[in-house]
Amino acid sequence: MIPTFVRRRYGWVGARLFRKYVLIISSLVFGALLISGGLDIFFTYQDKLANVSTLEREMAAIAASNIDLFIGDVRRQLNRAAQAEYEDSEAGIASREEDYRTLISREPSITELGYWDAEGQQTLMMAQFGREIISYDSPVPVDQVLSEARAGRAFNGPVYFYDDSILHMTMAIAESGTGNGVLIAEVNLTVMQVIIAQISLADYGLVYVVDSGGLVVSHPVYAYVTDGTNASHLPQVENAIGTGSDANGPGADDSVSVETSLNGEKVLVASSPISSLGWHVIVEYPRARAFASLLAPIIRSVALLLAGVVLAVLTSLILARKMVSPILKLRDAADRVGLGFTAEEVELKTGDELESLGQAFNHMSAQIREHHATLEERVEQRTKELAQANVNLENEIAEREKAERIAFVLKRAIEHSPTAVLITNTDAVIEYVNPKFTSVTGYTLEDAVGQKPSFLQSGRTSREKYDRIWETILAGGQWEGELYNKRKNGEFYWSFESILPLRDDNGQITHFLASEHDITDQRKAEEESRLANQRLAEINLTLEQRVMDRTSDLQHSNDRLIEAHDQLVRTEKLAAIGQLAAGVAHDLRNPLGAIKNAIYYLNGKLLKLEPVVENPRIPEFLKIIDDEVEHANTIIGDLMDFARITTPTFSPADLGEMVQDCLSKIKPREGIYINIADDDRGEVLHVQADGEQLLRVFQNLILNAQDAMSDGGVITVRTTNPMASLRYPYRTPEKASSRN
Repeated sequence: MIPTFVRRRYGWVGARLFRKYVLIISSLVFGALLISGGLDIFFTYQDKLANVSTLEREMAAIAASNIDLFIGDVRRQLNRAAQAEYEDSEAGIASREEDYRTLISREPSITELGYWDAEGQQTLMMAQFGREIISYDSPVPVDQVLSEARAGRAFNGPVYFYDDSILHMTMAIAESGTGNGVLIAEVNLTVMQVIIAQISLADYGLVYVVDSGGLVVSHPVYAYVTDGTNASHLPQVENAIGTGSDANGPGADDSVSVETSLNGEKVLVASSPISSLGWHVIVEYPRARAFASLLAPIIRSVALLLAGVVLAVLTSLILARKMVSPILKLRDAADRVGLGFTAEEVELKTGDELESLGQAFNHMSAQIREHHATLEERVEQRTKELAQANVNLENEIAEREKAERIAFVLKRAIEHSPTAVLITNTDAVIEYVNPKFTSVTGYTLEDAVGQKPSFLQSGRTSREKYDRIWETILAGGQWEGELYNKRKNGEFYWSFESILPLRDDNGQITHFLASEHDITDQRKAEEESRLANQRLAEINLTLEQRVMDRTSDLQHSNDRLIEAHDQLVRTEKLAAIGQLAAGVAHDLRNPLGAIKNAIYYLNGKLLKLEPVVENPRIPEFLKIIDDEVEHANTIIGDLMDFARITTPTFSPADLGEMVQDCLSKIKPREGIYINIADDDRGEVLHVQADGEQLLRVFQNLILNAQDAMSDGGVITVRTTNPMASLRYPYRTPEKASSRN
């Protein structure tokens, strides 16, 4: 009920048109805001649901693809080993063992690898380094594994736990050759757990894996795995198992569904099969968190709705008095426009805002007519613009997919690169390292990310070298060189580093890329080569010295040989002279003998004749001739001795006795006296000598001394023999002069 005083003062308030006007305005505002808010919430919900659906399906597909790649890589390694042919000998067994050891070292996920021959006997079993060989720990009997592997060429067993914590699976591959043996490998599924954990930690929801029976084999909450939780009762797991390994098969659905998780929470679910194992990846995202963003549009719509209703009521109260009639006209005109009729002009002469409103309505009507005339053209233009935008969007999507493929290939290439790779930001904080970096340094990705490369420094590289490195790469250049670093276990190693900056499209440096090769073995070989070269140089120096010494010895030998040759030549010359002298002596001795015989004959005749008294000097002359002939005979004898040069024969000799023997054979000339002097030392000098030649030397010395003393004198011979004090009767008289 409207109060009486209000109706008297505001009679228009009770008018039916006013009530309808207020109701219509309020309803229109309320309805418009309600529809707008509802549509906003609805489309926001649909967009959010589509985004969550796309994201969950992509994450499930990525997880399934990564697990499939991991299992496929292990299976390819086993297939390659199974295709190899080995001889049935010790050499073949050794070769097989070496190849299998190389396989498990190259594929760390294979913790144990065994070989069963055609008779089902285990002939080989080995394990990763640091792991005890447990022979065979699979829940499936080995006979069943062998039969199924031979029947289907491959076997994937159920999962089990090694040491109650590490998830494993048995894989078996039958040989393709004539051996008919089977390789059985125990595969560590930690990689699968890491894949699941990484996706779950990336705020993509909860990701877990179930096998073909619904058993949870991987889950971020590891207790579900260790407790052997079976999720086959969940609708999402039952639906995934019923769909099968074909993601596009019967029952497959691209949309997500709202189901209940293992902990009873309502979640949005998507799944993807792991075709190689018959398992399924389940992705769950909490519904409350997924639709939490819808609360803001709901609150905004309610607030707008209330504000619109209040504004509509207030506006109708304020304007109702002067707006009833004009509004009716305007409403009629608006209804005609709303019904699709041509907009007509409305004439309002109120002189107030309603008149302006009428003019505005008329202007709007003219614009509507004008826009209606050009509507088809603008629709066609807009359609072309939308088509071009759609083409551009498709091109952008294709380019993005291409970039994602390239990024995936590059990531895989870096991960499998034989070179250790390290990427840092401009502050030298590590953002990525590849597996080869872990194998070289011992530091994992988790150890290295967030740190600076200085933790690899050994402390034996100068600060100036690191300053030159930073100066080079900050200037945009590439630095290459050797560094002496330290591994995680404390070992030092040499590495060849190549560091270069990475730039964005604007040429700005955003990251630094470092690749390194472990050259410790190469440096060790170079050092060994250097030491070997040094030892070889020392040996060469020694050999050169020995060659020089030997050359010197040979030179000395050659000099002695030349000297011996010269001596031989002199000897031959002396021998020739000796032969000549022997000939001359022989030729002279014959006439001298005849002269001596003639003198002897003349002396005999002169002794019988008396005429000697008449010429008393004839005997004297004959004596002189005889002495000279005797002297010539002596010279000829010496020449004969000189001609008879023989090899000396040495024997012990007493010099004193030899001198006495020599003096006894020499007849001094008149006026010559030979004296043997006494020696107070009382020693006898014994020597090794050729007695005949030494005696001849003494004779020559005494005769030469005698020939040199034309006026006479004393020849003194001094020896050490005490018996040589004996004096010959040819002593020098007191008044005679002495010559030594």
